[in-house]
Amino acid sequence: MKLLAMKTYLIMILLIPTVIWSQSIKGHIENENQEPISESSIEINDNQSIFYSDKEGNFNLEGISKFPVSIVIKKQDY
Repeated sequence: MKLLAMKTYLIMILLIPTVIWSQSIKGHIENENQEPISESSIEINDNQSIFYSDKEGNFNLEGISKFPVSIVIKKQDY
């Protein structure tokens, strides 16, 4: 019985960080008036890659530097 309890405990310790780490963080790009820029988004996933997108599927980082924008990131729960 103790062996089963120990295995269950170890499985919980190993799985909980994996579940937490596998979540993505998603958000959107805002203009100077704190309004979301239409059809734009940012995503940071569990392998620490950062994705920017707009309605055409990519985001011009040089273009946004001409305007005062902030990146708002919201955690999305699964």
